[in-house]
Amino acid sequence: MKDYIVTIDDLRTELKKDLLPSDKGVYFVFSARKNADAKYSIIRLLYIGRSSDVNKRINGKHHKHEDISRECTNDVGIPVYYYGEVSPNTDDDVIRVEAALIFHNQPVLNQTADKNFNHQDTHILLQRNENSCNGKILPSAFGDKEFIVKKTSI
Repeated sequence: MKDYIVTIDDLRTELKKDLLPSDKGVYFVFSARKNADAKYSIIRLLYIGRSSDVNKRINGKHHKHEDISRECTNDVGIPVYYYGEVSPNTDDDVIRVEAALIFHNQPVLNQTADKNFNHQDTHILLQRNENSCNGKILPSAFGDKEFIVKKTSI
């Protein structure tokens, strides 16, 4: 079994998604509503992806952009984004962590990797970035903060 830590940064709205890091990692797209107190309530997880440059991936032409917009409209919400730094952070590790997160969380717009997990058993720990989350805990929408995904047989 291999252990991974995914360190989650602050929420970024559509207007501030250009502030996402230009680093390798995973990203989460949620549908959310802005409350009267100017905070966001997460409705549901829509998509999990990975990129060698998350900022470029989210701010460029994303193949799920129309689907994300449609799902947010159906929810009467807006898209919000979180970046997750993966440790260890090789390309193979990021691919494996993305697959584990998708398999475990089953986001509505991820249809390729959600049926099988073809990697060795994987332990994931989600934690907040102490430097960017202003002492906040991870939103409950992230679900389990720690879990193991076991290889499935094909």
